[in-house]
Amino acid sequence: MSGKSVSLTIAKASKADIEMAASVASILDSLGRGYYPALDDVETEAEARAGRLPTFFDEHDSDHLRHLYSLLMKLEAKGSMFRVTLGFSVLMDNRV
Repeated sequence: MSGKSVSLTIAKASKADIEMAASVASILDSLGRGYYPALDDVETEAEARAGRLPTFFDEHDSDHLRHLYSLLMKLEAKGSMFRVTLGFSVLMDNRV
């Protein structure tokens, strides 16, 4: 090592990035428990109240898979998971 310090500038995760990451975590938690993933929004609540959403996720059902893909793409458009995970890993790195 030459003893030089190197600085790294990364974009700070925005509130939208953090909310998006939390929503992805919620979807993964639902899937891990076997439940049909949904976003907490007015449209989803109306669908659930009307009984139009399944309770359990079927990984072999193409409609369920399309729904999951649609949810993830909606969230991807709202923020950056990369900024959240990179920012957290830099924050938690004890070598800094």
